[in-house]
Amino acid sequence: MNNINIFRTSQSANRAKKINIYINGKKVTGIKNGGKFNISIDSMSCDEIYAKIDWCKTKPIKLDFSKNSNLYFEVSSDIKGIKLPLSFY
Repeated sequence: MNNINIFRTSQSANRAKKINIYINGKKVTGIKNGGKFNISIDSMSCDEIYAKIDWCKTKPIKLDFSKNSNLYFEVSSDIKGIKLPLSFY
């Protein structure tokens, strides 16, 4: 089995919303601000992964597992610092 480990950073932007994780186009979970998600998966049943919040999503990442591998992902927002107050416009 292979493990996928996802960590969401704690940020002010999108604090109240979950970031949804999709594997092969199917929603697997939603991760809260500062949350973590771990899943063990068979390499034959997993081709790609991406994250989505509202209308915004990441590019799909093609997964290539070696035998018993652990993959680590971090999801966060680019909206921080001076950009945060401007995001309301």
